[in-house]
Amino acid sequence: MPICYYDDGEQWIKYPDQWLGKHIQTRDQAIEASAHLKSANLTRVSIAMALLEDWRLDGLNGNPGAWNFAETDGRLLMWVALTVMSDLEKCFLVPKASSSPLPEATKTGEG
Repeated sequence: MPICYYDDGEQWIKYPDQWLGKHIQTRDQAIEASAHLKSANLTRVSIAMALLEDWRLDGLNGNPGAWNFAETDGRLLMWVALTVMSDLEKCFLVPKASSSPLPEATKTGEG
């Protein structure tokens, strides 16, 4: 399980070794749940937080409903979002060989 440390080394996040279908489902649920934020950046932070396995982040402990993003270090919030989301987004990359067109005979049902 990857662990990443923030600047001071006392704050950290852990995210899964491998992103599974359940993580994609959690991502989609977090998108819906964070619609009230009306901020693309805070939505990304909320999604990232929902995907974490464990963390120690100042101001983001206990009940998520009690978190006050407005009073949390913006650099910390963006670090969480960028770290987690950039790793998750690797799931959405399709290897070039997988995306090559089918041979004509396959498309038409011949051969």
